[in-house]
Order: sequence, then C-alpha cells, then structure tokens
Amino acid sequence: MSKYIRYELKNVQPIRITDDSASQSGQGATLKYIPGTAIRGYVVNHLKDEDDFEAIKDKLFSDDVRFLNAYYIAEDMELIPSPKGFYEDKQKKEGEKEIDNVVLDGVFTHGYKRASLGDYCYFKDGCINYYSIDTGSDLKIKVNIEGKEKRNVFRLDYIKPNYHFVGYIAVEDEMICNRIVDCFGEYVYIGNARSQGLGKCQVINREITEQIPFSAYQQVEDVTDSCYMILLSNTVMLGEDGEPEGINVNVLANLLEINDLNIERCATSTLNICGYNRKIGSKTPSITVYEKGSVFKLSFKGETINKERINFLIDKGIGVKKNVGMGRVLFVNEYDKISKKVSKNYSKMYETSGDKHGDDKKILTLVARNYYKRLIKHAMSKATIAENDDFENLNINESQKGRVESIILQNRYDVHEARRILDKFFKHEDDKEKSHKKQNDKKSIKGLRDFVYYVLDCDLETLFDIESKNPDTIFEQSKNGLLEEDEIQRLKFDYILMRIRMHRRGGK
Repeated sequence: MSKYIRYELKNVQPIRITDDSASQSGQGATLKYIPGTAIRGYVVNHLKDEDDFEAIKDKLFSDDVRFLNAYYIAEDMELIPSPKGFYEDKQKKEGEKEIDNVVLDGVFTHGYKRASLGDYCYFKDGCINYYSIDTGSDLKIKVNIEGKEKRNVFRLDYIKPNYHFVGYIAVEDEMICNRIVDCFGEYVYIGNARSQGLGKCQVINREITEQIPFSAYQQVEDVTDSCYMILLSNTVMLGEDGEPEGINVNVLANLLEINDLNIERCATSTLNICGYNRKIGSKTPSITVYEKGSVFKLSFKGETINKERINFLIDKGIGVKKNVGMGRVLFVNEYDKISKKVSKNYSKMYETSGDKHGDDKKILTLVARNYYKRLIKHAMSKATIAENDDFENLNINESQKGRVESIILQNRYDVHEARRILDKFFKHEDDKEKSHKKQNDKKSIKGLRDFVYYVLDCDLETLFDIESKNPDTIFEQSKNGLLEEDEIQRLKFDYILMRIRMHRRGGK
C-alpha cells in the first residue's frame, strides 16, 4: 500500500478555481473542492528551483505520485462527494426525509424528483447527512471589447472564506514523500486571482500516514455476488482501441480478479474536461468523464471479491489521469440500506465574528487544539513503534485481530456504536472459549480484549507517556475541553488500528 501525505487547509481568503464544465458566457463558475491539479501545481512550483528538480520531475508527473482532490471536512468528519441516484417528493421538510434509491432496483415513486443532497455527505444509520459549500461572486468589467462583442460585464464565482478542506497525496517513494511534505509551510496559495488577494490557505495540519483515505466508508469484508462502487473523483477508462469509454468492464474485472463482471445498474452524470498546455499556449482536447458521485451496482454472480483487492483498487485508483486525482473509487458498505436524508446546516467551525478580542480567543484556541492534537499523534506513532514487541507477546489470533479492525473501520465516526459492537464481540468470543474450555489456549481472546479496553479506558497522556512543562495547559489554554470526547475516542481507535497493522507487518 502507498504512503499518504494528509494535509488540512483552511481558506482564509476566497478561493476561485474555474469550473470550465459549468461556466457560460458572462458567468464563470468555481469548483467547490480543491482539485489535485491545483495541489500538484503548487508542489511543482515550490520544487522547480531545486537543484535536483529534473531528476525528480518524472516521478512527480507519474502515477507513483497521485495528488487527490481535497474535500470539505466538517465537525472533524471527512466528507465525500454526495452520491447520485436518489429521488424524493417535492415537499419541503425539516429533519429527516424519506428518499428512493434508484440504483437498488431501477424504480422510484411516480412524481418524485432528483433528491437535493448538497455537495458533500457522510452515511450513518441508513441516512445521508449532507452539506453545501457557499459561494460568492464578483462583478467584473471587461475593458478591451473586441470585434462584435456586446457584453462588457461578467461575473466570477468563488468559495467563501473559512472552509476547512482535507486532502491526500499518495506516494510510493519515501524520498519524494519527504520532499513534498516540506512544501507545506504555514500557508499555501492556490487557484486563480492570487495576485488579487484570493487563494490564501492556512495549513492546519500535515502528516504522513498509511491509512487509506475515506476508509471509514469502505467495504471491509469480502463481497459475494454484488457490491456498490462510488466514484470519489471524475473518472474515465480507456477501451481496447485507446479511446475513452467511461468504465471498461473487462479491465475492471481483471483488477478485481473475477471472471464475469456486469454493471447491473448505475446512476451517473458526465462532463467534459480539458487541460492547458503551456508549451503550445492552448487548451488540450476535452474528454468526457463520469462525474464524481456517480454510483455503479456491480454484479458477479457466484464469485467473491476479497477485501485485499478492494483495498488495492481504493489505493491505486482506476482509469487515466490518476496523477491529478482522477479515478478514485470507493466500495461502500451497506449502501443498499440508505433510505433517508437530512441537511446539516452546519455553522462553519472557523468562521469569525465582528468581535476582535473574540476572534483572537478563537484563533488561540484553534492553534492550541491543533498543536495538542499533533503532539498526541506524534506520541502515538512513537508508542506504536516502541511497544510492538509487547504486542507480539499477546499471541493474537489473526481472524480476531481482523474482526476488531473491521469493527473500528466500519464505525469510526460513531464511537459509541463501535464500543457497543466491540463489547458484544468480546462477550461472544469469551462465551465461545468457555464453552469449548479453551481458557488456556495461547490464542485466547483475553490478551486482545485486555489491550483494547486498556487503550479505550486510559487517559491519553498516560497512554502515550506524554510529558510537558505545563501538564494542564497548551498556549495558556486549558487542555480540558480542547478535544471533544468523541474525538479522543477516535484517536484511541486509530492507535489500536496502528498497533494491529504494525504487528501484521512484522514491526515494519
């Protein structure tokens, strides 16, 4: 699996990244995410004056380095593009609302329209919780009118300030990985009109991880007969003649290592994308791609796709232009159970008020919170490496270890549900051992159970042996309350996953 550079950005100024597919005469639309091309451009411009740039340039533009799109993060939850294929009645309703999933059986209630699902979402308990990105616009005057042009006024959209985005860069080479990480300083500048004050983003966090992006949503068990695949980014594959053809079923079947693959049903939209060649000073030919959020129901009767192949595809992607974030897919767990939606009218976490002193306090609290979180993650990594030998002595059964990993991944954003299912799992395993009188077995569940409960019930600073000059405050902000309880539990779950995975790799 690849290593990932995970970074978090807050746009302290508006961002404008032109969306050619949605723009029209007199109106320039903006993308509501930060595309991989923008991040790649920033990294390349940062490295282009280095002495060894020519030596590393080929890798930066190859599929060995994949610049994924950066998407909205709200309430510490990494959101994914809202899926297509849902329909609803035309009545407005507060709170949860019933919706039809047309990808299940191809039908929806007569008179329903396409469901409004905003820009981003997460799934929980059969419900799509969705969010929208607010945009503003500038009115411009075109001074140099040419030929028969009559319009001299046009409008350009932008993403409003104070949104929080999380992005990933997949890297195969450790040296390149470290070079890219060093590009992210205190601020990065991306998008259009940077000379006019747009595009300034504060780097909230950056780290190197082996966690596959958006794994909390993914299918973590082997799948038989059928599954649901969502496109996390625009995607196109090539046909046998080298021409773009959307999804190439034969190639996808080979990647999944199955023989008979069919697209049983899908809900998609397409758009035309093109690039720009600076050497010739012209746009490149456009290609038609499936838009992010498109959903495919794949069927493979009588065959099974193992979870290792699923993880492989989620990590590597499919199709072309993977270097700039295209081709990212997700095999979603329990997608067929979604039957409701609810709008999350989320007040942006970083939005400032008119009170200057109140703003200063918010910023200081934000800085203290993120510094404290980074301190904990650094200590967590050190503890994972230092204590691997102790973990080895637990003699954990591989299937039990995999089951704990699966429970945590499937319920990472609902820590109470994760704890409930873990309790149920350990009780079941205890009862099974007692009934078979295996208390003395070297592979007893006891060692794993005691480790998991010790981590979940222990104080973070005690767990990771964190020492500080002032044990109660960070930047004169009380540590108590800096992190919410759910966030603390998620950090502990992350630690359990890290320990399990390092043990599986033999301490590497």
